[in-house]
Amino acid sequence: MRRRLIAALVVLIGLVAVGLVLRRARAPQDDRVWQTPSPTVVAVVPASPTPLASPAPPRLEGVVPRSPTPMFPATPPASPAVPSPTPDARARPSAPDWLQTTGREFVDTAGRTVVLRGFVTLTNDSEGQPVVYTLDDYRRMRQLGANYQSIRLGAGALGAWPGAPGAPQYLDRLAGMVAMAKQVGMYSTFKLTVYDLRGFTRGGWEALWADRHGEQAALIAGWRRIWERFRDEPAVVGYDLLNEPEPGDLGVSPETFIADYLNPFYRRVIDDLRRTDARHLAFFQPPFGSPPYRAPLQRPGVVYTPHFYPNLPNYLRRGDFSTSAYAPELQRFLSEASLHQAPLFIGEYGMPWSPRNDGDAPRERQYQQLERTASALFDQHRLGFSRPWFADDRAGVRLGGLDLNWALIRGPPGCGDRSGRSSPTSSLDPIRSGWRARSRLSALTSTAGRSPCGTTATSAWAEPRSMFPSGGTTPPGSRSDTAAAPCSGPIRRRRPGCAWPAARPDRPRARSPGTRRTRCW
Repeated sequence: MRRRLIAALVVLIGLVAVGLVLRRARAPQDDRVWQTPSPTVVAVVPASPTPLASPAPPRLEGVVPRSPTPMFPATPPASPAVPSPTPDARARPSAPDWLQTTGREFVDTAGRTVVLRGFVTLTNDSEGQPVVYTLDDYRRMRQLGANYQSIRLGAGALGAWPGAPGAPQYLDRLAGMVAMAKQVGMYSTFKLTVYDLRGFTRGGWEALWADRHGEQAALIAGWRRIWERFRDEPAVVGYDLLNEPEPGDLGVSPETFIADYLNPFYRRVIDDLRRTDARHLAFFQPPFGSPPYRAPLQRPGVVYTPHFYPNLPNYLRRGDFSTSAYAPELQRFLSEASLHQAPLFIGEYGMPWSPRNDGDAPRERQYQQLERTASALFDQHRLGFSRPWFADDRAGVRLGGLDLNWALIRGPPGCGDRSGRSSPTSSLDPIRSGWRARSRLSALTSTAGRSPCGTTATSAWAEPRSMFPSGGTTPPGSRSDTAAAPCSGPIRRRRPGCAWPAARPDRPRARSPGTRRTRCW
């Protein structure tokens, strides 16, 4: 009897051992972890039975084959068996990668679609005083969900006009803005304006198009200083060649202006850019007011960058909050971008706001509806944009009895560092409640089912999906529905770095088996 029990026990132990071996052999090895030399990056990748046939990175659609070395940072894995990065590791995002265009999209060197969304940043305010940004300002932008800034240049400060000497250390200031944005994981572009050229509105546009005294050559020479300084900088996406160009007093139709003046000018600038820099993109805008742009630019490596201000005259003159023109205008922009064989990027959007209306709840709700309509359309077509301005009220102007103020930081003129210069957030002035309650960027700040103001909210748009649509995963039927009520307090700060907000507070986001977590800025 005892021998039988011993024999049965031996057989049982053998079966258990065989079962453990089979289970281990069948278990997916998708939670292997590599730690890079820097403690800031942890990548979780699936195991692959065979190495990749080619070193070229594949185009990613949510499933990534195993790479021999970690390439992309990841959010902390859900499995307790995998160690999570330290808070310091999550706080330092990877540096932005080189971008190029393919069809209607921006892609990085790994072939992933990148959606650029962020703010217009200023170098000078409406009084000509420097706007000084700090690293805390860029961290705040990142915490609002931004991965991009459009730096507004002044042609006078750049020395890009005959007789304009340029501002001392201007290029160093620009390099500092790019470096701080890069440090928090944001891309940058530069946008050239003529606002700081005195008297330009009285004949400046006509002089530029006539080009009798080297006006275009001077403008290109100013740009060339930028191109040479940032030629090897992947965090710079490209260059917005001229902000809201106008025909001035040429007395020609919009079609003639585009075909005979604007397109030849753009081609000249782009051709000069390509002699200096073959990697960065050229952003180009339609004329002021965005009339139809039906003459193809016929240049590669370009991005169509109109400003999205439907119904602006009626809004300014009559306080008309209608959004009926939004969808048709965006559809026209999409068609024009296709004609140019270029991606569509919304260079600016959003109606101006009068600080006198701060706290007017009914008017703020009307304004929020404008934001909701615009951001829903951008989401529908997966478009990037830059929202003016990440600055306080000192950046605004009052012209002809109208408030032309796009400032997102609510604060009195001169607020900030008390030194006579405008520093957007050094005093933690609040984001305008009229904008933040339903902006797409603001929706991305919701974590753990809470809105910036503490109101319960739902956000199904995780940053990896919105910034890298080909890498993230959005549950079927999900939607971004941040229901934050207007409030005036400072926005709740989120820990810097990458986060995967839950689709619902009670239902964490899941990732598909065998996929790797993707990078987010």
